[in-house]
Amino acid sequence: GAIGTHIDELTNWYIRRSRRRFWKSEDDLDKKDAYNTLYFELKNLNRIMAPFLPFVTEAVFQNLERGFEDDSPDSVHLCFWPEERTEMRSKPLEEDMDLTRRISSIGRALRNEAGIRVRQPMKEVVVSGVSEEFAQQYGDLINDELNVKSFRVESNPKALFSYSAKGDFKTLGPRFGKNVKTIIQAIQNLSAEDLDQLVKNGKFMLDYETIELADVILTQEAVDGYWVRSDGDLTVAVDQGITEELHAEWLAREFVHHVQNLRRETDLEVTQRIRIDFCGDERVVTAIKKNLSYICTETLTNDLVFSEDLTEVDSVKIGDSKGKFKISFINRVN
Repeated sequence: GAIGTHIDELTNWYIRRSRRRFWKSEDDLDKKDAYNTLYFELKNLNRIMAPFLPFVTEAVFQNLERGFEDDSPDSVHLCFWPEERTEMRSKPLEEDMDLTRRISSIGRALRNEAGIRVRQPMKEVVVSGVSEEFAQQYGDLINDELNVKSFRVESNPKALFSYSAKGDFKTLGPRFGKNVKTIIQAIQNLSAEDLDQLVKNGKFMLDYETIELADVILTQEAVDGYWVRSDGDLTVAVDQGITEELHAEWLAREFVHHVQNLRRETDLEVTQRIRIDFCGDERVVTAIKKNLSYICTETLTNDLVFSEDLTEVDSVKIGDSKGKFKISFINRVN
């Protein structure tokens, strides 16, 4: 329902996409806006859900709103129903976010089908069906969401794929009887322009016979070097190439993943800074050195020291390589 969709958008898009805004060290206006927006959402969503979840929403109300607003009512069930604030709504922004999420969803599907891990950076995503203005405004967000390095707009979707077609004997056979083989051969010989018309109009005239889209099995064939998928007037393509630099960045991200897991397992404070001692395969060492600033920033590491061996530590798989590491505390936060 509408509430479930809204919760999904709030948690899996707004909160997930705003994590850096919440946790950055600067207490600036952007950080305050992120928190204020989230508070506004939770406060009003909780009131809307109160009739359906009376006890859960009451607990949320007492811990959230009552602890923040001194003049709030004693109970969520004594609050007024939220009023619509049309002046706070931007239809163009909603449409742009819907399009951004569609592109991201298609891009993730392409990566999943190809078996490419989320932490593996890719070179480029190419999109047909959006404007250059859209790309300038939301391209970086989509790049971050899909873990690609660049966003490019392609005005002609046919530069990204072509169609091949064959007739569906199940629908054509009963209609054309003994002539069905001739019709099927003619469908296989349709030009790219003919297939475009068939897709666009849903039907095509073939030797005075109407061929409908349901009569044809269409296959989308991507241009070399890309994975491609279309959804209506939107086409998304992801470059298949993985350079040594991109591979090194993948190893660095895998290493960060292991360090973050160890931070959680040792119950470190969110702001606790650490030192890392590491030894491992040369490819991982090189990758860490190339991406040292990124790793230290993500893991709150003050010092990263390369050792000859760490006999007291078990080896872990880092991407397609191996390594050992341990962390120690620096100025532990109480």
